[in-house]
Amino acid sequence: MMTVYARKLARIQPFADVSVAEAEGCWYTDETGGKHLDLLSGCWCSVLGHNHPEFVRRLREQTGRLIHLGTGYLSREVTEGAEALLSTMDPAAGEYKVAFVSTGSEAVDLAVKFAKAATGRPGVVSFERGYYGASTSTYHWGGLPKKDFMGTDPESYHLLAPDCAACPVGRDHPGCEYACLEASEQRLAATVSGWGGGATGRGGGAGVAAVLFEPVFSAGGVFWPPPGYLERLEATARRWGALLIANEVTTGAGRTGRWHAYQHSSITPDVVVVGKGIGNGLPVAAAVVKSEVEEAAYRVGLVHVQSHQSDPLSGFAVAEVVRLVRGLGLLERNVGLGEELKAKLERVARETGAIRDVRGQGLMAAFAPVSDGPRFHAELTRRGVVTCYRPAYGTVQLMPAYTITSAEIDWFVSVLTSVAASAATWR
Repeated sequence: MMTVYARKLARIQPFADVSVAEAEGCWYTDETGGKHLDLLSGCWCSVLGHNHPEFVRRLREQTGRLIHLGTGYLSREVTEGAEALLSTMDPAAGEYKVAFVSTGSEAVDLAVKFAKAATGRPGVVSFERGYYGASTSTYHWGGLPKKDFMGTDPESYHLLAPDCAACPVGRDHPGCEYACLEASEQRLAATVSGWGGGATGRGGGAGVAAVLFEPVFSAGGVFWPPPGYLERLEATARRWGALLIANEVTTGAGRTGRWHAYQHSSITPDVVVVGKGIGNGLPVAAAVVKSEVEEAAYRVGLVHVQSHQSDPLSGFAVAEVVRLVRGLGLLERNVGLGEELKAKLERVARETGAIRDVRGQGLMAAFAPVSDGPRFHAELTRRGVVTCYRPAYGTVQLMPAYTITSAEIDWFVSVLTSVAASAATWR
């Protein structure tokens, strides 16, 4: 059935052989009546669960009143959305301003535009195994395996990924003094003309405008930098005179038990990018930028105009997500349920030996099948569990809605245990 539908679509992604008819909470129902437990919140977006009744009721009221305006007009919904989003920032960090756009890719791109305009510099430093979006520019900044037909960007540079489980410089944390970051800078100094300033007159960091990072590396294998790493990265960015951009498209809106994952550290980003969950399935994202950066960019004439930026429907979605996450106590719930999910995954790892490398924080978790990861993932899918498998890193990723129940977690764990038992017989 889905194969027939897919023939009408451009082949830029694979499709499952399933056509979904409706969704509710953490469940999909396909057109044959089959049930599928969605442990990804759609594309990590529907954080309140599919068709949350209060969200849907208010959404219907909003669409009956106002959906879209021209980019030169504002509405109460946009102002309220901005106020709600700003309320999730640290008060001690100073004043921020909000720019609403449609997707995380565009918001990351806009964040870098702010940095380049404010600093007058062209360079962007990001990470190997980092992911920042699907646009042409974010394609270059990303550090995932990629095709070569897009060419390269001479002003994009990559740091080594701080994955302590597979340290790129063969050291152990703690005690390594973040040697991967030092090795990255040495490598750049050796290969990039003018990295340390000198005759080029461009200053340290080869004229870097922004250091772009994920507080949790998501598409790159779901791993957390070691404690203290982000503070060291911030110090490096300041030494270079670069702005610090936190890509929270995946981790923001409360996924890890804080509004933004960088808030588990003591850093203060210059720009925070949010998307996905902040719209609960509606296409909205934002660059939340320090006021002094916004002012500097404005003075040099930064303009960004896109058809659906600052749409009333977008502002509504953000305000409603913040309201419901707060009102339902979902940040605190994410912490408790995340600990429960991780403990149950660790129990499966101990009892079956079929999975390993369990990690997680809040409702963001991952594990690695010990053998035949693609088959393991396919078997979970066949049995009605929706997960994401990253073959380059052998990782199964879980990012369920914040409204998932303990009973639903238990159902998943029972299926996982059954698949793990089957995996012992695979050859």
